[in-house]
Parts: sequence; C-alpha cells; structure tokens
Amino acid sequence: MRRSSIGLDTIFVLASLLVIALLTARFAVQHDTPSNLLAASDALNPTNTRAADTSANTQGSATAYPTVDYGYDRTEDGPDLKSYLSPDGKPGVPVYPSAELGSENCSRSCPIACVSDYMASREEQAKVEAFYNEALPKRDWKFIRKSEPEDRLITQNYYYSWKNPSNSGPGRVFLTVAFERQSKGIYIGMQLSAWPDAKNPPLHPQAKEVQVQWTKDSEYGYPERTVSYIINLGKSEIVEYYKKTMKQQGWCFLTNSSDSELGYFYTPQGPEGRGGAKIEVTSAGVYSNNSKGIDTVSRRVLITTSSDDFTPEDAQEGR
Repeated sequence: MRRSSIGLDTIFVLASLLVIALLTARFAVQHDTPSNLLAASDALNPTNTRAADTSANTQGSATAYPTVDYGYDRTEDGPDLKSYLSPDGKPGVPVYPSAELGSENCSRSCPIACVSDYMASREEQAKVEAFYNEALPKRDWKFIRKSEPEDRLITQNYYYSWKNPSNSGPGRVFLTVAFERQSKGIYIGMQLSAWPDAKNPPLHPQAKEVQVQWTKDSEYGYPERTVSYIINLGKSEIVEYYKKTMKQQGWCFLTNSSDSELGYFYTPQGPEGRGGAKIEVTSAGVYSNNSKGIDTVSRRVLITTSSDDFTPEDAQEGR
C-alpha cells in the first residue's frame, strides 16, 4: 500500500511525546496526588500544567510551562465521560462508603479523560481494594491486571475496561483505580479515558464491499491493519463523519491532516498501548444509476490502524 505524508510512525512519535507530557504533570490538590497519576485538575491540559516543586523557596508556587503546539485538535467535541465516573451512572464507578471527594475534573478535548480522587479515613488499604475488586465487575467492568513491583509505581493500581453495548459514545472506556496509604487515610484515585479499538475502527453505515488486509510497516516492521470499502457519498460528507465519530471513540485528530487524508493517534492512560490511525478518501469511479439515469460518484475509503496492542494472532484475521 502507498505510504502517505501522514505516516503511522510519525503518529506514534507524537503519541509518545504527549504521554511524556501528561505523565510528568503534577498538581497539588486537597490530597497529595501521586506523581504517577494525572491530577484531577488542569493537568488534563499539558499546555497549562504546574511544575513540580524543586526547592523550599518554590514550594506552593504555580509556574506554568510554555505553551506548546502538540499538533492536534483540542476542540470540545469528544465523548462526555462524566456519566462513567458518576456512581449513579451506567456503568459508573462506585464510591467507597465514607470516602470523601477531594477533587474531580473531566475534559472532552484530546486527550479525553475524567479524573477524581477520594480519601477514606481510618481504613485499611486491603479492605478498600477488596471493595472495588468486588464492586466493579458487578457493573460490567472487566479486570485487566494490577500493577506489580516492577512497574515502580507509587500507588497500587488496578486496570479495568468497559465495552459499550450501544453505538453512542466511545466503544470502550479504560479505568485506572489507584490506592495509596497517606497520613490522612487511604487515597483513592480514579482515572477514565475513552479507549478506541484499533482493530475495530468505525465504518460508515453506508459502507459496502468491505475488505480487510494486514501488512507490516516497511520501515519499522510493526503490524498495520487496513480496512477498505466503497461508498456513494461526497468527500466532505465522509470527512465530517470521521472527524466526529473518531473523536467520539477517543482518537485525537492531527491538525496537519488534509481533506483527503486524516491522521489520528491515541495516547495510553495506563498499560494499554499507543495507537495510530490514517483515513484516506479517494475516487473509486463514476457509476450510472440505471433506475434514475443519474451518474453516481463512488468513493473508496481506506482506514489504516496500528497499535502496540496488536499481536501476531491479530494478523491472521480473514485468513
């Protein structure tokens, strides 16, 4: 397949830079937020983070980093994850009995995330962890794994995912629940993000002649999945569909995209892998509509995705 100006290897580099920017952000709230977690505040915006204290003279200061153009769209049209964080939502994240809310913040712009923290006073950490390990699966959260000593995290993290049974909102949601014993009690950190599925990118409802092909990147050798289809719609209609749908799935739109070539990336909020996507819209010819005597312009759409989560077994799809 022809390599385009928006390569998936470039998208992966951008994703890596954003991960570094996000995970180094630290912000002091009512409870001390562990440095390995995003803080439930302006740390969601990497262009407006507070620097970590470096000396006693700077303690309590709020020095902003210079504004950086990361090359991706930050308009507020991503999925609303507030309902997923609400204990009364579906699936919702339950709140430990007697735990007090410290702070909460959600962002609908890339990176799309929702974070909050609680403090459970006079409790044992094992008891608090057990509560969530029992309560979350009852709300259809699927356990992925927990952090191990080799991860070298300050907190004990548990990772979950939730698959959306409907066609509205993100197809998957990723959840990190973190615990740490502090002087006031057990810190409980919640971090949610829309988790797009690189193996299942959205197809337009009018797509036909759908085909899937697995290849390897010619330079780095990582697996790529390309799904192609034919559709009888104008280019602008197709482009607008993907600009809206991809962001609802959690993909971040690259601002150097063109009218015929859209670039996206996904930055992991936990142990899930980075992802990249490229959507190309080309002409597939002009066909006559015999019933109405009207010529119809047909387009071909190619969606190439790659992810750190791809495995050799995935590449056997369709074989």
